[in-house]
Order: sequence, then C-alpha cells, then structure tokens
Amino acid sequence: MRNKNFKELINTLKVGKPCFIIGNGINRYNQKKSEDDISWEGLLLEIYNDIVTKPRKFIPEGIALTEFFDVIDLEKDGKVKRSLQKEFARKLDFNPKLHHEIIVNKIQDLNVPILTTNFDFALERTVNAEMHRYRTNGLRLLSDFYPWDSYFSDSEKEDPFNAFSIWHMHGQKNYTRSIKLGLNQYLLMVDRAKRYFPNQKTENEIPNYSTWIKIFFERDIIIFGLGLNEQEVFIRWLLLQRAKFFKSNPDLKRNGFYINHSEPSKQNVGKKFFLESVGIKYVDFIKDHDGFYNGFWNKT
Repeated sequence: MRNKNFKELINTLKVGKPCFIIGNGINRYNQKKSEDDISWEGLLLEIYNDIVTKPRKFIPEGIALTEFFDVIDLEKDGKVKRSLQKEFARKLDFNPKLHHEIIVNKIQDLNVPILTTNFDFALERTVNAEMHRYRTNGLRLLSDFYPWDSYFSDSEKEDPFNAFSIWHMHGQKNYTRSIKLGLNQYLLMVDRAKRYFPNQKTENEIPNYSTWIKIFFERDIIIFGLGLNEQEVFIRWLLLQRAKFFKSNPDLKRNGFYINHSEPSKQNVGKKFFLESVGIKYVDFIKDHDGFYNGFWNKT
C-alpha cells in the first residue's frame, strides 16, 4: 500500500503540470556485471587512472565527485592535451534499453518536458529526438558553453516548455565545453542561472531569455534516478531558490516529488529533511528499482 505522497504523485500526473528530472540512475538500472561501469564515480576513476602513475581502486571518502573532477584537472596538466570534458564525453556512448523506451514513450504521451542531469543521449535515442534551439523574439542567446536554450524533441516546438522536450541541465556531450562536473564549474553555473530566474528585471528592455530554468520554476517536478546527496551543489541550490520563489509567490507554487530507493540511514535522513524543507515530497520505492522502472510506468 503506497502512502499519501504516492497518491498525490499519481494525481499530479493526471491533472497537474508535471515535468521529470532524470539522473544517471536510468542508465545504471539493470546494468549487468559484465558491462562497463557507467556511474560518474566509475568514469571519473577510469580517467584518473589513465593519467596518474599510481592508480586507485576507488574514490576515497571525504571528497565529493565535483572536487575529484577538479583534482583530475590539476593532475592532467601537461599530460593530456584534450580537455577533461572531451575525455569524459568520449565515454558517454550509451544506448537505451527497454526501460528507457517505456519511460520516455510514456512521458512523450503525456506531452511534458524532461530535464536531465545526464550528458549522454540515451533518452533522445529512444524516440529519435533531434536538437533544436529555442529563440526569444527571433534571437538565439546562448553558446556551446551554456547551451541552456537547446532542447531535443521529435519535432520543433513553438512552446517547448509546455510540450515533450528534453533539456540537459549540466551540459551535453555534443558540446563538450558545456559539460559541468567540477566544483568550480558548479559555482559558475550558479551565477549564470540567476540571469534566467522568473521575475528578473532587465536593463534597456533586453528580453528575459527563456531556458530550461523556466520549466524548473513553473512546473511540478518529479525527480528520479538522481542521488541528490550533498555533492549535488547546483541542483540543491536551485531547489532552495525555487522554494524561496514560491514562498514569495504562493499563488505560483507547484508540487515536487522525489523517488527514493534508499533505506533509512543518517545520510538519507538528512537528505529527506532537506528535500521536504524545499517542498519536495518523498515517494518511497525502497530497494525496489524494478517496481519503479518497470511496474510504475506500466500502471500509470
């Protein structure tokens, strides 16, 4: 028997204004032991070991992945000519599996957006989605460093913020400079994101360009496949800003849900406290990945 939050999630899918925030868990689900490790931890460790003379078998506790990325960047100076983002992008040739198709096709039927923290195109490949760039007043604003106005879909949309579209929050592999993995890069994203918050004043009547941040603030968000632990500095900061915006504008408040697979622990208790404090409700599928990635989508 699912709890109240589960029932609210189902109701939001039926009558709300949902969007989905999808992390790398969708790629890692149902991975066979014989397949390569496609976790961010595994990929970064592989790159690290390609560079240093003394390889490591694991990333030690006490260092966030964002910090580990920056450490690798320090280590590679003079050893690797390609940027670290290019090295990382070369390892992101993921193909969709059956559960990708089930989930993305369902979201496509709902005709709602996807925001993803992933850099690969497994989601897009399920529906042969192509990239488009949204224009404000006929203008295109952003570069390959912050391509936040680009989305992928089955066709170009007049209003991609209220239709099926896939947006990459942390960058995408075809624009390697856009890939953001390091702590320094996260901090720079914070400064950039502030420009696209709702109700921002513009100088000299410059248009307030629309990016995926518009979706983040204006729709009910359903988060899955994302650990959202303390190292997710950027998205947790965004959730705080979203909560502050709704507090100042209660008539614009939207729902939020987080699909949880983790058993209670000190870390999980803290994460749950944080998420509920910013208006994100826990929907528990504890240790039940099959129940969510397969059963949930076949019933909704």
